[in-house]
Amino acid sequence: MVIAFAYNDMLKDHLTPFIFILLGIATAVASSLIKNNLLLFCVLIINGSGFIAFHLTYLHHPLLMGSVAIITFLIPGIILRFNEKRKNV
Repeated sequence: MVIAFAYNDMLKDHLTPFIFILLGIATAVASSLIKNNLLLFCVLIINGSGFIAFHLTYLHHPLLMGSVAIITFLIPGIILRFNEKRKNV
């Protein structure tokens, strides 16, 4: 993230896709550490939306970021939480 903001002048409208790709890499590392296939699927969605964001106007980037965050972090987080509670009981 720091790299993305450091190169903000050079990236201009392509800052959001760069953040998506870095976020996808971080999620891939997390999914491999906890060995979860759901997060691995989320990595594909994040990286795909990063490449889609290169073709969208800058006006649509916040909408894309919000929807990707809900799909790839909120929903899997809730599922992981329920699975953890189910295993401990």
